Amino acid sequence: MLCQRVLSASASACLPLVLALLPTGSASAATITVKNCNDTGADSLRDAIARAASGDTISATSLSCSRISLSHGPIVVAQDDLTLLGPNRALTLYGRDTTQVLRHTGTGTLKLQGLSIAHGLNEGVDARGGCIASAGNVELRNSQVHHCVSSAVGTGSLAGGGGIYATGNVALYTSAVYRNATRNDGNVSTSHGGGVSAVGRFIAIHSDISNNVAQGDGGAANAVSFTVRYTNIGGNTAHNGGGLWANLGPTSDRTSTVANSTIARNHADLNVGGASFNVIGRAVVINTTVSGNSAPNGDTGGLYMPGGNFGGDISLIANSTIAFNTAGGSSSECGGLYWPFDWLTIESTIVAGNTCFGQPTDIDVDYHGSPTILGSHNLIGVSSVEVPPDTISSDPRLGALMNNGGETRTHALLSDSPALEAGNNPEGLGYDQRGVGFPRVKGERPDIGAFER
Repeated sequence: MLCQRVLSASASACLPLVLALLPTGSASAATITVKNCNDTGADSLRDAIARAASGDTISATSLSCSRISLSHGPIVVAQDDLTLLGPNRALTLYGRDTTQVLRHTGTGTLKLQGLSIAHGLNEGVDARGGCIASAGNVELRNSQVHHCVSSAVGTGSLAGGGGIYATGNVALYTSAVYRNATRNDGNVSTSHGGGVSAVGRFIAIHSDISNNVAQGDGGAANAVSFTVRYTNIGGNTAHNGGGLWANLGPTSDRTSTVANSTIARNHADLNVGGASFNVIGRAVVINTTVSGNSAPNGDTGGLYMPGGNFGGDISLIANSTIAFNTAGGSSSECGGLYWPFDWLTIESTIVAGNTCFGQPTDIDVDYHGSPTILGSHNLIGVSSVEVPPDTISSDPRLGALMNNGGETRTHALLSDSPALEAGNNPEGLGYDQRGVGFPRVKGERPDIGAFER
């Protein structure tokens, strides 16, 4: 009533009362500028982060130096949420191979944009995050993390995330994680995620995860579930899961998706050369190439997929190419594609040229109840499981794995390939693996596999 009477005379007279009723703590986030390349002291990166509030942005975009070299231990980020901006990867936060670089103790998200994080070392009983460790989430945009090591030392020790470790999720957008490592000479079972280890989900979009090493599981990444699109996962090595390895972490989200990506030339000393998805969950692999991965002592050269007998949605492989992967388990059961339970849907996919103990073996299963392949329009070489009646079983006539356009490498179909115009497009895809500019259907029907000729 008071404001109504005041407003009838003067609207501005009511403004102080209105402001007094607004909630407190709503001030805008600040941007704090880093003004020098020192490790410590006024206006350094470490100083700017210490002065920031949660939600602020730290800008180092105006720095002309190429490196901030750390000699006073890791930079601690205590805020829940903080964004660090750099000048388009031209600035490196450099651990000198002696210290971890960033330690995020907040439970929100640490965001890095336009930065390089390199040559970090986290060594000790709890060695999680060679360069970056977070009690929350980590997000990289146009950034890179490389030549970082998490090294476990002592009885009961743990190493996780040679490049990045997060208690929550790790997300990469147009970023690279390469030549990082986890090691634990005493126990390979506690050394995970050569590139990345996440207790939650690992997301990689338009990114590259390559040449990382884990003495345990997940050469490229170890997480509960994965979302991977337009990404190269190549040349990584681990004990299990040379490329991707899903663990049984505390989350209900165990659905993984890999699309328009290449998983190639990864190696597992024991099992699953390419990618292993959470057995209690669902995996969807679309428009993807899985090629040249190896597990000489295990059952899966390329992909280990969850099956469909837990009552959930059935896992799907569509419009993909799984070729030239090698395995050699302790028994005769192994192959390029392997799964443990009843059902798997395969649509318009090439599974060929894979071997087990040097013999052609493209598909095999770890369960002998009633394994069933659903789907149609596939080209499958040798399978221990009955394939759909319209399956083509012949040489797919593939070119070498190479850059045929797009962001990731593919196997082109040669001019005499039986896969030409023999596929389908159940997901209604507009493009093949290479993305925009490469239509999924050029003729009357799509080709089988990830590449449309």
